Amino acid sequence: MVGKTTRCLMSNEEVMSRLVAELEAVSLPMLEAYAEELRLKHPQFDIQVWHDCKSYEAHHVYDLGIDCSHTGLGITRAKFAFDGSEPNCVSLCISICVLDGVPEVTDLCVAFGADGRPPCDDLDLCDEDVSLGPDVKRIVEPALPTLRNNLSACLEAWERAYI
Repeated sequence: MVGKTTRCLMSNEEVMSRLVAELEAVSLPMLEAYAEELRLKHPQFDIQVWHDCKSYEAHHVYDLGIDCSHTGLGITRAKFAFDGSEPNCVSLCISICVLDGVPEVTDLCVAFGADGRPPCDDLDLCDEDVSLGPDVKRIVEPALPTLRNNLSACLEAWERAYI
């Protein structure tokens, strides 16, 4: 039909599947390398790379990141007040959500867990949801070094304050 444009819309599952593949190809190797660097620099922390995909009725969410928690193994805890003031973890988190076929970055952050008092400020590079468009790399890849550096700074602040 001349003059008529048809648009093929992908389902949320198809969009998420494509994004997960691209995000994992871009980000997981970098996160694994960052985690290994952090493990060498901060051996008193348990540092794990993780990723998870959740499906809800109207949307899909994919999260990946690095979790860091204090192992406490063989560490003198003279500075630690056993009153629950020490945070339970600090994490680097990347989250994308697909709703109505539209992918958005909903988190690019480094944040402490809800328990305890963080020894420094969190970092949120995504104050509001950002449309990904067709290219995950355009938003996520440039943010990874900043997130990594902030995660390392948070671990250093945690060490100074509590370990």
